[in-house]
Amino acid sequence: MTADFFEAMYARAEGDDAGVPWQQAISRRVIGDWFQAFEPAGHEHAMVVAAGLGDDAARLAGLGLNVVAFDHSPTAVGWAESRHPDAGVDWHVADLFAPPAHWVGSFDLVVEVFTIQSIDPVDQSKAASIVGSFVAPGGTLVAVSLVHGGGNHSQGPPWPLHPSTFGVLTDGFIERYRQTERLDAELSCILVELRRAHT
Repeated sequence: MTADFFEAMYARAEGDDAGVPWQQAISRRVIGDWFQAFEPAGHEHAMVVAAGLGDDAARLAGLGLNVVAFDHSPTAVGWAESRHPDAGVDWHVADLFAPPAHWVGSFDLVVEVFTIQSIDPVDQSKAASIVGSFVAPGGTLVAVSLVHGGGNHSQGPPWPLHPSTFGVLTDGFIERYRQTERLDAELSCILVELRRAHT
């Protein structure tokens, strides 16, 4: 899916959550379950990747974290700002493949939900590496992804991650927690909480 696709989707929704299909996806419940157990102590600077309507970013800010949230869609970012006017989130319109250089290694918590699967498989590994690059030494990456079983799975969009792509996402991190929900014989929704080693 292209950036234009998402911009058009948010624009057509005209402020109605029902017009944004991923607002009703399994990912919303899965990340909500993670939030229930999340302890914000030890985290100060957070990033939300492809933040959409900004609910996760606002929730982190409400827990006292300094939050940067970005999306490629200007309509999504404007919607998030108006939806959460008092959240204190630092909202940005930005391209995952061309992020500001100072974001690299700057966040002790990075949250990414169903972003990489929206990208053509040829670019997914690069996207996964970029997401991981935002995490500071000792920081935490929380990612929610659809992952297929590794066979011939070219249907999309969205394009569930090949296990090897999911491996790129977790490379260089220590896995602290994993929640897997099997959707069918070849497809799972996986949440991982990962910690980057101190260097």
